[in-house]
Amino acid sequence: MSLALHHDFTFNPDGSGRVTVCWTGPAGAGAPSPDDFVRSELERCSGVDAWADVGCGLEGDHLVFRATAWFRDVTTLRFHCQGFHVSLMDFQVLANPDGGITVASVGRPAGGDVTAIPPGTSDAKARELLLAEREKLEMARGFLADMFGNLECTAILRLPGDLVGDVRGERLDARSVQFTWHGARLLEVVDRLLTDDALMLQMMRDGGVTPERALALLGDIGPVQLTTGPDVALQCDYDAEVEAARAAFAGFAESLQVAAPPDEPAVELPARVLGTKLVLEADGARDVTPFGQNFVGAALCVGIDLGVPALDIESACYTRVVADDGTDLTPDDEWNRRVHFPKRSSDGATVVLEFEFAAPAGCRGLDELRGRFVALTSDGSEELDLGFAELAAGATGTVHGATLVSMQQEDENRWSFEVLVHVAQKRILGCKLVGDDGEVALDQAGYSSCNDETTMTYRVEGALPANPRMVMTFAAGLQRTAYAFAFGPIDWFGRPR
Repeated sequence: MSLALHHDFTFNPDGSGRVTVCWTGPAGAGAPSPDDFVRSELERCSGVDAWADVGCGLEGDHLVFRATAWFRDVTTLRFHCQGFHVSLMDFQVLANPDGGITVASVGRPAGGDVTAIPPGTSDAKARELLLAEREKLEMARGFLADMFGNLECTAILRLPGDLVGDVRGERLDARSVQFTWHGARLLEVVDRLLTDDALMLQMMRDGGVTPERALALLGDIGPVQLTTGPDVALQCDYDAEVEAARAAFAGFAESLQVAAPPDEPAVELPARVLGTKLVLEADGARDVTPFGQNFVGAALCVGIDLGVPALDIESACYTRVVADDGTDLTPDDEWNRRVHFPKRSSDGATVVLEFEFAAPAGCRGLDELRGRFVALTSDGSEELDLGFAELAAGATGTVHGATLVSMQQEDENRWSFEVLVHVAQKRILGCKLVGDDGEVALDQAGYSSCNDETTMTYRVEGALPANPRMVMTFAAGLQRTAYAFAFGPIDWFGRPR
């Protein structure tokens, strides 16, 4: 089955704009329902200010999603596309000194596994490094063939002024260019690197085999870089179009029970320090590592009361941290500012976040700590019959792409069930069997989940009700809210200084 992604961008001079998208993928077993597909796309995108003309349906043996999205800053725009992200479709808008703009592919930093050949390396050592890099590339090729072999990506870029200089891609008019990338062509580049020693060695001597350098081998359909002349003009009234789109779209989103990305600004909440780990002296070279830590620094555990129970804390980070001597301790890298394992209290009403950072040796507290997180809440629930005609392994239901993966009688009084649904695990509140002579609650015994596909494992002891139907309870009235908190100056125990 083929996978096709088509993006048609219209850019304003300030980098805002809109994009119409059409994504085509295989339908059938394992594919989400059209409603589930739409819901997951609307909830898991980022950088989208408004949607319009959203639709998804079966066309032959393919599932096709179409929509228009508005973005304030294209560099923040990320579509979920069922977890399939193609960085070729990520762009940035740069201002030129003459008043024009450049639209270019977003460069990616080289990963830690990129191998370069340093100057002065012997031929024998260079050959050794080449063979090791080839081995990694050969291992990756199978994965790339599975993921991208049948992929076709098309990007149409409509700029706000006439194009100047060299123009890659297919020119549609004075301001517009189309780029088309085929997965088979990408694999041709990989195969060339696996067989062309001179090319591979040159790339490794120039810094390594990175995605950008590999894409450059595609020539005219390599990385995008389009530049306009100084005469640029608005192509859309961004604020007016977004306002109209939001008003028209509200009812549609509500009908699908979409928990849309949170509006800004974030809701401010008070925070408190629950605990502290402090390392005042460390020397890894001499194995002086308090609490197993080889650097001077601190970790604070912060508590924030929501006032309402949360189903999940979807993201959390600190945005600024300043030591009491004025040193800015905020990491430059977004990854290092994240809280990778945000927690909730058992009732879901208190958020618990742990922050760790290096600190100057003489530091005795903080002048400032700021952070933010996104919480998913629910104001109700709904029970849905999954629609299995009978409880039997392999049965398919009528709700959320439900499949009864397995049903086993483990002994006389114990049964186990594995149920797949196209719903995020955090939204599944419970499950039961309902029959002619009563109902039986199922005990959760585990789960596996990826994006919006979850397999739940349940067990039950005792006799099953007659003619049982499987009924699952889902969280309803979902809402995503961004929260922010700040405090300081404080000492390491959270006491005001």
